[in-house]
Amino acid sequence: MAVLFALLFGLMTVAGAFAVDAGMLYLEKRRVQSAVDMAAIAAARDPSRGFELARQVISDFGLVPGDLKVEELKKPDSPYRLASTAGVYTPNPNVEAEDRFVGGGAAVNAVLVRYSAPGRLFFANAWSPIPEIGAEALAATEARISFSIGSRLAALSGGDVNKLLNSLLGTSVALRLVDYNALANVKLNALEFLDALGIELGLTAGTYESLLSAQATHSQIGRALADTVKLSDRLAVQVVTKVLGNKPVKVGNLISLGGYGERGIGSLGKSIGATVTALDVLRAAAGLANGTKQAQLDLGVQIPGIAALDATLAIGEPMQSSGWIAVGAVGAKLETAQVRLLVRVEIPGVLGILPIRVLLPVYLEVAQSEAVVTSISCPTSSSPQGSAVIRATPGVARLRIGNVNMSSFRDFSRSPISGPAKLLDLLVVRVTASADLQVSQQRPVTLNFSSRDIAQGNIQTASTRTVVGSLTTSLLRQTSLSVDLLTIPLLSIDVVLKVVAGLLTPVAPVVDAVLNQLLDTLGLSVGEMDVKVIGVDCSTPVLVG
Repeated sequence: MAVLFALLFGLMTVAGAFAVDAGMLYLEKRRVQSAVDMAAIAAARDPSRGFELARQVISDFGLVPGDLKVEELKKPDSPYRLASTAGVYTPNPNVEAEDRFVGGGAAVNAVLVRYSAPGRLFFANAWSPIPEIGAEALAATEARISFSIGSRLAALSGGDVNKLLNSLLGTSVALRLVDYNALANVKLNALEFLDALGIELGLTAGTYESLLSAQATHSQIGRALADTVKLSDRLAVQVVTKVLGNKPVKVGNLISLGGYGERGIGSLGKSIGATVTALDVLRAAAGLANGTKQAQLDLGVQIPGIAALDATLAIGEPMQSSGWIAVGAVGAKLETAQVRLLVRVEIPGVLGILPIRVLLPVYLEVAQSEAVVTSISCPTSSSPQGSAVIRATPGVARLRIGNVNMSSFRDFSRSPISGPAKLLDLLVVRVTASADLQVSQQRPVTLNFSSRDIAQGNIQTASTRTVVGSLTTSLLRQTSLSVDLLTIPLLSIDVVLKVVAGLLTPVAPVVDAVLNQLLDTLGLSVGEMDVKVIGVDCSTPVLVG
């Protein structure tokens, strides 16, 4: 009996020893896993220092001997091994979990941390090899960007653009140039403005999607601006707001939030640096109200050699999924609206002994431009503002001389050009002209925004390379003139062509200036697209694997 008891006691002791060792190894495994989880989260905050941050966390947990050198941790045959791999994590449910992380890449947003160390045995170390305890964790951040298109205009200059904004905004009185330029110095956060606009519209609950789907008038937008800006800037906004009209604008055509539209109203706040000016907001609203619209401008006759000058502008409906400023992740997109602009110049001259007036119509159509975010890198110690890559495609521009059918000028589904333009139509002679100049960028242009670019608010331009210099001059060089002598020829065709061509050439700079001024007011340019990254932000790292 005593022998049996001794045997049972021995077996129980061995079993107890195994149980103690197994239990301690389990607890140690959990401790190592917890440490690696925390190390991955710390490393994901600054992937460029991932190994350093992960080692610090592992050391704080007491899992690394104090005298162990950093080089030993990196050796593949060391008993204590730590590895930190920065890469790109794509949260795509259609991709297998183990394939969602890829080491390396330009837009790093995740860090994979692996750690191995020898376990401890209290009883079985005499006959059992020391087991290895290993753990790994993957932590990722959600990179977000705010960017805008068509924001080159820091201030207005000249009465023509002032007239255009007054017309598009529907102001009850003509605002002065100084009123608009004061707004260029008023800065605000676009997301705070969006929240203030929600209050103005009575939408304070629900998601941003409901707010983006709502309509806001110019006056409501102005009041929301006044509620957003600093007290010292409020007067400049209120001066303009008091006379704004009630043309409606779809809020989502001002600001695009992409996937963040599902967030609750007020939840974004200042989470992303999205600083804009009050002039930016009003200028964008002016070009968006009522979808397709038209403005007629008499530009005056205070220019030597020109008898009359006027312009007609039509702005198409913008893409429903786009805005003027966007907050989103990789894949966020902005698109400009389609624009038509007709400049008519009346030029006095003399043909033989006959006083004449040549009427030159220059028609410009700018197609939609597109900017897509292709890469976002989170802020780090070496790149405090982060970085981003945007693929921009300037819209195809078409400059033409021809007879413009004004009844279809606002119909963007068809061309308003119907045959050659009549430059001169007298009893004795008729001169017609036609020209067609394409300005296009065949391939998207890659724009790289560094941390310094973002910090300094630098604007980058995606530019076409098909036309250099004066657009109108290039158009006139391609113009085909046709002369019909309607009575007994008193003048030769060559003389008529020489006189008309001589009258047209000097007006090219004037037409260029008008086109550029009016398009700049709308944040557009022929064959170019301006893009600005306002801010890059990354969410708190979370474990994803």
